Amino acid sequence: MTRCSGDECAFPFVLPEDTSFPDYQEGMTKREYFAAKALQGLLAAAGGLDLTKWEYPKDAVLFADALIAELNRKAGE
Repeated sequence: MTRCSGDECAFPFVLPEDTSFPDYQEGMTKREYFAAKALQGLLAAAGGLDLTKWEYPKDAVLFADALIAELNRKAGE
């Protein structure tokens, strides 16, 4: 298993060599993607959680970082 970097592109793709894309952007990172998915789950369970609106995104990022750390721990075994 390879190490996971939160800064890598979540959905990478290869551009043809003969094409020029001056406005090319990689999109969201794996960390941003994991945080968005965690936030989605937190908001779906919002009725049962006692969090402020500011705690949801903070917790989502903490979950994303924990997932990346766990993926890297498993990769190091």
